[in-house]
Amino acid sequence: MKKIFMNKIFVSMALIIMLLGIIPPHVKAATTNPNSPELSVSFLNQDPDPAEPGNYFKVRSKVENIGLADANNIDLKIVPNYPFSLYQDSDTKTISSISARQKGSEAVYVDYNLKVDEKALPGAHQIDMMYRINNGAWTKIDSITANIKQHEVVVSLSSVSTTPESVKPGDKFNLKLNFENFANTPVKYLNVKLGLVSVFSSTTSVTVTELPFSPVSSSNEQTFELLNPGQQITAGFNLIVDSDAVSKVYKIPVTFSYNDPSNNNYTKQSYISIVVGDTPELTANIDSSEVYKTGMQGKITVKFVNKGLNDIKFLYAALNPAEDYTMLSPIQVYVGKVSSDDYQTIDYELFVKDTAKDKITLPLMLEYKDINNNEYVANVSLDVTLYSSSEAQKLGLEKQNLTFVYVIVLVLLVAGYFFYRGHRKKKKASAAANK
Repeated sequence: MKKIFMNKIFVSMALIIMLLGIIPPHVKAATTNPNSPELSVSFLNQDPDPAEPGNYFKVRSKVENIGLADANNIDLKIVPNYPFSLYQDSDTKTISSISARQKGSEAVYVDYNLKVDEKALPGAHQIDMMYRINNGAWTKIDSITANIKQHEVVVSLSSVSTTPESVKPGDKFNLKLNFENFANTPVKYLNVKLGLVSVFSSTTSVTVTELPFSPVSSSNEQTFELLNPGQQITAGFNLIVDSDAVSKVYKIPVTFSYNDPSNNNYTKQSYISIVVGDTPELTANIDSSEVYKTGMQGKITVKFVNKGLNDIKFLYAALNPAEDYTMLSPIQVYVGKVSSDDYQTIDYELFVKDTAKDKITLPLMLEYKDINNNEYVANVSLDVTLYSSSEAQKLGLEKQNLTFVYVIVLVLLVAGYFFYRGHRKKKKASAAANK
């Protein structure tokens, strides 16, 4: 029985403690007189929560009358200690009247607009409050707690540059990445890393992707111990482009991390672009020609050779008219793509006028783009040599005309035949006479 009695005592004490625990905080009775008003002032919230240094926020309190008499002419006063200050607001708010037992959803809500000092440290900070009734003595209530969080420390990759500005396969170049601290607090241990190699793992395989850039006399990672507010810092990397790199735009991931004064770590990733490309080397020449003297009509074949490392695309050729020939085919021809170490040909049909001399010149205008869409315009002149008939025959370009020779031979044969026949008749006649 004694044990049961002791257990009941412990249970009763526990219930009393729990009941005391749910009594609303920040409650201050004005008097113990049951016929007097009794105010309860409770802190509800702050907006935003938490607030940030240099910004504004609002605190809200709830005022209830849990007594049996009305409360009139109530003054509620806030005392904002550092790092808080009032923002376009009064420290004292007056409530004309709160009826007896006016509480819960019928309570009176009071707001204050506050500002956080720009140099405030993060954490929980206390704000004092008090009230009075009918200009009586001030009664202090429990302090309210407002929370401040540190500004998100913003470090940004502000600019990118390369020296030289354009790079081609096999080139060495310097890459500069400029970072700036936009926060009002310093950051520590700024670490910058170039993602030149990426590894992707799956359940079945591991894929390694390498960009065509390699560090030269340096690594792909740098660390800076301190970056003050508003300070800029440059991370420089010496790199070389692989000699067999394809000309195009490469995206390099840049990962950088840093710590704020509270040792909160921030990790961010940005992408930069490096354009790899070389000036195209396009040549044009006469591949073949059916025209080799004046008065001829024929086809001339033009060959375009890409001797560079870049592919050429959207090649467009236009043959301008001239006095020595007449165009019999379209002047403008779309050639298209010419791959590196490859060629394309086009044909022009024309008639060479008799006024032409020892050659005709074909003025071509070429328009094209490289793999990075840079535009190029080139003007080239291609010569087609003209020959006389005898020169053409000597060079084997045309066969000699033997018609006249054939006629003379035929005449000689006929004449010889008749001469032989007449001579034979005379011989026979002479022989007959001698008999």
